[in-house]
Amino acid sequence: MRIGVFASASMNQYEDNVKELGRALGHAGHSLVYGGCAFGLMDAVAAGFAEAGAEMLAAVPKVFETAPVHKACSQVVITENLTDRKEWMIDQSDAFLILPGGIGTMDELFTVLAQKTIGQHAKPVFLYAPDQYYDGLMTVLEEMHQHGAIPDPIEGFLVYCHTKEEVLLNLGSGK
Repeated sequence: MRIGVFASASMNQYEDNVKELGRALGHAGHSLVYGGCAFGLMDAVAAGFAEAGAEMLAAVPKVFETAPVHKACSQVVITENLTDRKEWMIDQSDAFLILPGGIGTMDELFTVLAQKTIGQHAKPVFLYAPDQYYDGLMTVLEEMHQHGAIPDPIEGFLVYCHTKEEVLLNLGSGK
């Protein structure tokens, strides 16, 4: 299965954890579709997939085309901008894994969720929260549901995982 991974390019707090997760997903037969950046958690997850010998596809916006990309990528696509990168990643992916991140990662998460809620895709979405990273976000989403802004419970749109083992169990084998 091709997993579209959205993650921070500037954050390193969970680097070892994310690298181990990428390695385990690669060994399970999954491929990586990611934003191509060789920094932060994006680089960590790519390094894990690379160690497992997994297929890796990267999309890099023109503004970053001179930035380093992991050398193990089998395909690197240069997109016009961040929006085009996100759409390319969505098109190429069979499932989505959201790692810790900031505003850009939230944009990607909400785009994938919005598309799912209106039926543009039925791909699974996994939100990975080591150290309860996204607990506050889940509280806000639940409150939005209680007020009617999100018609169905958020658990119907994403799988919330606190451990690597939960992610692996829910994603299963990519073979």
